[in-house]
Amino acid sequence: MSNRKCVFLVVLLALGTATQSFGQISNYKAYSIYVYSFSKYINWPEQNSSEEFVITVVGKSKVREELESMAQTKNVGGKKIVIKNTHSAEEIGSSHIVYLSDDKSSQLDEILTKVGDAHTLVIAERDGLVKKGASISFIALEDNTLRFEVNEDALSNHHLKVSKSLLSLAYKE
Repeated sequence: MSNRKCVFLVVLLALGTATQSFGQISNYKAYSIYVYSFSKYINWPEQNSSEEFVITVVGKSKVREELESMAQTKNVGGKKIVIKNTHSAEEIGSSHIVYLSDDKSSQLDEILTKVGDAHTLVIAERDGLVKKGASISFIALEDNTLRFEVNEDALSNHHLKVSKSLLSLAYKE
């Protein structure tokens, strides 16, 4: 296993332990770290080669502030991270990641229609939305451990290739 994969596994395991004693409200830093980590272990096709890595947050979520803070010091594949915020599917432009906040989870179908088969990772804050078409959704276990679920078919439909190490960390019922 490469050093990069080992570091990723350690970070995610530490996040799982660190978030056990916190409720969902205080997990936004953890959510943002997960989102950033996902961007490192998913390959976007060459044609999505803009100079910026765009993450669009749909709705009102404190994760946006955490992502903006992270974007000041991090990049994805040498690309500057740009965080955008919108409140409806119609306003989503070209994005590498669309992060659907809990308060807008009812818009998942509209967002999936808007995104179509574009090379966009759709991450849902509310658990269970992978069953409705999101690529990844977060899940807070009974002990408040933050985990994530993956929809491999959705990733394939968006022509995104995911690392096996990331898949191995996904929560499975």
